[in-house]
Amino acid sequence: MSVESTDLAVVTEPTANPLDASPEVFRQALARRGANRKALMEWVRESLVINVDYGRIHVVSKSKCPHGNTCKNAAHWSKECLFKPGAEKIAGMLGVTPTFPTLHEYEKAALSGVELKQIVLRCHMVDRSGQIVADGIGARSLEQDYGDLNKALKMASKSAHIDATLRMAGLSEVFTQDLDVMAADQNAGEPEEKLVPYGKYKGKKWPEVPDQYLAWAVNEPKAPSAIKSGCELEMRRRIAVAQESVAETETDAEIPF
Repeated sequence: MSVESTDLAVVTEPTANPLDASPEVFRQALARRGANRKALMEWVRESLVINVDYGRIHVVSKSKCPHGNTCKNAAHWSKECLFKPGAEKIAGMLGVTPTFPTLHEYEKAALSGVELKQIVLRCHMVDRSGQIVADGIGARSLEQDYGDLNKALKMASKSAHIDATLRMAGLSEVFTQDLDVMAADQNAGEPEEKLVPYGKYKGKKWPEVPDQYLAWAVNEPKAPSAIKSGCELEMRRRIAVAQESVAETETDAEIPF
């Protein structure tokens, strides 16, 4: 009676945990992935364009540092972060496509008249065979965009896309995620520099809107969400400014010279 050998089956059987593979197979896999990663990093350095595909963001507000992009203080800048064009280049080079499986839920909610306050989107990076190779997540508050749902969705999807790209390519050690959204916020200016989107004071800066209108919009149930959100933020800003002014006055009163 012959005894069948199972050695070959044990060696070739796929394992869920890479550490369960034979040392030889494991070494080969590490060498292959190491070479691939080295090739990827070389491509990133050669192909991505600074200040277009990636770059540093001035993260200090204009009220604290008026120099903006001409600022020389290194502490006022982020580490290098990946921008959307760079994420698109990497995805294209690796042959994957970003998809957003939860986006349609927000479309349904908006069409149904549901009031949204937060946007949380998931991004799946899908290869040519339809397999999900990586995922990422992005969140955005409508308050950040003065109730502009379209902008909030774009910002959340951009953040999720960049997050998924960094996870897929293992680039978190090189780039920071989500700061492309911060760049858009910085370019949009300080809250007091934004304009009223529509209504009686359309096109005016929020500080130019009378207190009476702000109070009316905040307490009016039928006021559009974009106007209500903008008025709430402007009221908070005015209160903060007033409190700072009072604090400075009290401090000055304590100084005897």
